[in-house]
Amino acid sequence: MITFLRSAIGVKKEMFVKMNFDQIRDLYEKEMGKLKSNEKDRVEFEKKAKESNDIDMNQPFPESEEGTPIKEMAEKKEEKNKTETLVQVQKILKRTKMMAKRKKNKKPRVVEEQKVAEEEVAPESSNQQESSTKDDVSLYMVVMDKVPEPISAEPVGVKPPEVIHWDTLTVDGKEYIRLKRKDEKYEVYSTWSKIVRTCSRSDIEEMFAIGMKSYADELKAPEISIKKLVMEYLCMMFKPDEVEEVIRNVFQTVNNWTLYETSGVYAVTLDLNHTEYFLVDRVYNHSRLKLHAMLKKRLGCIPDSQMAKYLIQRTINQSLGLDANTGI
Repeated sequence: MITFLRSAIGVKKEMFVKMNFDQIRDLYEKEMGKLKSNEKDRVEFEKKAKESNDIDMNQPFPESEEGTPIKEMAEKKEEKNKTETLVQVQKILKRTKMMAKRKKNKKPRVVEEQKVAEEEVAPESSNQQESSTKDDVSLYMVVMDKVPEPISAEPVGVKPPEVIHWDTLTVDGKEYIRLKRKDEKYEVYSTWSKIVRTCSRSDIEEMFAIGMKSYADELKAPEISIKKLVMEYLCMMFKPDEVEEVIRNVFQTVNNWTLYETSGVYAVTLDLNHTEYFLVDRVYNHSRLKLHAMLKKRLGCIPDSQMAKYLIQRTINQSLGLDANTGI
């Protein structure tokens, strides 16, 4: 009864929620009576048309006062179905045209594993690939947005005094890294990335030497502190253990790859916002999957950086299974 009322008359679904069974049955019987009366009128009209030749058979029979005939309702449904099918056919045609255009414009991708296999079979082609990679080094570079750095009062070209000590400072429940230089001046940094961005390579080497003398026990501490994180970053760069290299070689998605020229350090940001720091002039045992992911993300650096070109060329050599310093 409900399906008949919804399809034939167009009663909405929400109307049946407020009605009980008797009300629905009364409405159903009323509408069925209308349809039966219309059907009787149509049959009588056709009999009269057959008996008398004056009446045109193609003329529509008169409508009843209570509703429209079934024939007109069926014709309306057929028209709706035709329009819907036409719209669907037009959509399918558009999709097929778009897919054909994409296939024409799509360039074939060369799988990196096939490249490695070809190099192992034909070592003579490696020289050609090395020459082509030199020209394509710029494709793996992205110019970073300039981040405003604090302006120092020292004149340009003057090297700051060496770092003689570093420790942590707690202010309002937040820990900071504090560097003490030879001229008894202090520098405070909120994160390790800011140290790598602003300090020089010699400063980081001095921090590593000081940390190994004073804070070597922090690496074994169960509690996580900023001092322990700094020591882990320094050991990862200068003294990577075999266990740490194995953990680092477990493939994770690479989100970012950035070069800091002032310190000669590049940072690789993995998933879950975990960042690893490495020295540019040192070769690490990264996995090939990780190296390919780094090249796909492209290196963030300043424009016309020779250090960036050196690092990219070395990364390409490692990803192809060649010596890291070939062709550099």
